[in-house]
Amino acid sequence: MAGGLSGEALRPVALRCVWELAHDERITLPIFGTGGIFTASHVTDYLRCGASAVQIASGEWLEPGLSARLATECAHLQPETASSVWKS
Repeated sequence: MAGGLSGEALRPVALRCVWELAHDERITLPIFGTGGIFTASHVTDYLRCGASAVQIASGEWLEPGLSARLATECAHLQPETASSVWKS
């Protein structure tokens, strides 16, 4: 038996991982956030945690065209959205 975690259930775990990687001074590569992205608010959450970009997976499978819709909805985001990282 095999299984996995994806979609809505993965988002809290993935956001925490993105935040930890983004705040680790040893990490110099761009960080891509993925997991449970279905709305523009979810995209913003990942960017605010420190992701350089996001990937839509389950959402695109469940709602074909979601990536294009979110790209349009997020086109207004300013660079400071990503730089206003949540601080602990």
